[in-house]
Amino acid sequence: MRTSYHLCMRIGETMDATLQEDSMELSNFLDEMDEIINRSKSVNLESTDEKSKEDTLWDRIEESFREHQQDSCPICLEQLWKMNNPFRKTYILSCSHAYHGTCIKNFEKFSSSLKCPVCRTEYTRKEIRQEIKDH
Repeated sequence: MRTSYHLCMRIGETMDATLQEDSMELSNFLDEMDEIINRSKSVNLESTDEKSKEDTLWDRIEESFREHQQDSCPICLEQLWKMNNPFRKTYILSCSHAYHGTCIKNFEKFSSSLKCPVCRTEYTRKEIRQEIKDH
């Protein structure tokens, strides 16, 4: 009986130690998960800030485009928005000049660098819709 008692005590102590160890491992795991989540949130906030900065920049570019009232594509000299082809893509460049999608893409195929055909400024481009012109 005494041996059984000591054996039970020993098993109990071993189980307590194992549970304590598991509890510490779980606690460490949860701490690591909290850290990962917090880092993820901060990266997400940074990317949201970058996105809003980019949106603000493009808003300014579009505003400049509206102020200049450019109606025709400098490459083909046709109207940017024709009533008979409302689905034709139009792109605004970061320098605020606008082109038909096919015109600027063909220009890019033959150009060694992305420089606006009008002002020779390096650019990025964004598709714009008719509504931007109408504002």
